[in-house]
Amino acid sequence: MITLLLTKLPWLATAWGFLKNKKRLVIEYVLIAIVVAMAGFTFTLWLSKIRTEKALAETRTDLVTVQGRLTAVESINQAQEATIGELKELRHTDAQALTGLLTDYKVLAENDARARRQLDSLEKSNEAVRTYLNQRIPPDLACLLNGTCEAGNQGSDKDRAGNPASGAGAAVSGRR
Repeated sequence: MITLLLTKLPWLATAWGFLKNKKRLVIEYVLIAIVVAMAGFTFTLWLSKIRTEKALAETRTDLVTVQGRLTAVESINQAQEATIGELKELRHTDAQALTGLLTDYKVLAENDARARRQLDSLEKSNEAVRTYLNQRIPPDLACLLNGTCEAGNQGSDKDRAGNPASGAGAAVSGRR
């Protein structure tokens, strides 16, 4: 089979003859090729090592940066947790205060409604009370009831001139 290949491919026969006749030269060329290949492989490994060292240095720098950020975020989270706890306590306190205010408001509304009913029944049944309630309200008091007085000058002439109150019904909104 080898002879058949050698006869069909003449260049293969020439190469085979060269290998048979010059064995030492072939071995030297093979050894030189191995040394060159090892040098190339060593150089490639050296370049790879340098790239790996650079990547490791960058990773360490990134790690230090991330650790700093993590520490900052943890401290911020702790501060926010403390604030949230305080806000929860304030919310609870506010809820209690609002419950108390609503209860007080209901009591005041009931007392107001009762007082208005009693005043209406008194006005209907007693002529003296009806006359008293239909009297003209002084302008200083009328501006307080209507909320039109200036903060520092409740009794100013300007307020008196602008409020012609003609009785209890005119000064108190929602009456009758």
